[in-house]
Amino acid sequence: MTRVISPLPRITYTDGPSDLDPYHAMFDRELPLFRNSLGERWPNRISGCADWEGDEYAAVSPIDSGLVLGKFVEAGPDAVRRAVAAARIGFDRWGRTAWRERVAALQRFARILDRQKYELAMAVVYEVGKTRLEALGETEEAVALVDYYCDQITRRDGYVEPAWEGKGERSQTLLRPTGVFGVIAPFNYPVALSVNMISAALVTGNTVVFKPSPNAGLTAALLARVAEESDLPPGVFNLVCGTEAGRWLAADAGIDGIAFTGS
Repeated sequence: MTRVISPLPRITYTDGPSDLDPYHAMFDRELPLFRNSLGERWPNRISGCADWEGDEYAAVSPIDSGLVLGKFVEAGPDAVRRAVAAARIGFDRWGRTAWRERVAALQRFARILDRQKYELAMAVVYEVGKTRLEALGETEEAVALVDYYCDQITRRDGYVEPAWEGKGERSQTLLRPTGVFGVIAPFNYPVALSVNMISAALVTGNTVVFKPSPNAGLTAALLARVAEESDLPPGVFNLVCGTEAGRWLAADAGIDGIAFTGS
């Protein structure tokens, strides 16, 4: 599905070039090709491997109920437990990885995400029903969010607070990774909000089990591909789809924290 598309100037929700014709020309050319590639079967991803355990379900586009975005796997309790266990094993290594190495890994993630932002924007168009430029603004924001978190942890030297000394006392705050985070994301910003929560958790040394909105499996699968192309260690990023997977994930005793956007 991946295509190399010549980069255009960055566009955001509130700012961009006055001449939008190049963007529409790109979408006019690429959207039909992308649409023709839809309907693929996508597995869950556990410890860097495809996981097909669970019932298959189809997600359809809100702008065309006859258009199948893809077929995904409903992760059951056992699949979720295995994903959390894989993230726990991944944390044993990732949590001890030097923060500069984690930043380098997330910067690779950001650069690959930047190269694939047009494909992700097209997925958002069909998956959410956003306009072309709103979808592209979202994927551009996702890249910026990863860069922001990398910049913040670098500016703060891995989030070690400067020592305070006085009256015979010396104190210092060092922020450490928490463990395994369940990331439960919404349907309306399936790329930006997912990447926001995932990248914040990963750059600070935590591992992730990502559960997208049930109908947002396409953008989730594309993000999983970005994560794997970034050479993250096994278990650092895991994906489980489905309607009930979030409930199993939130109840799992192996979860140390939940990053959740929704109602």
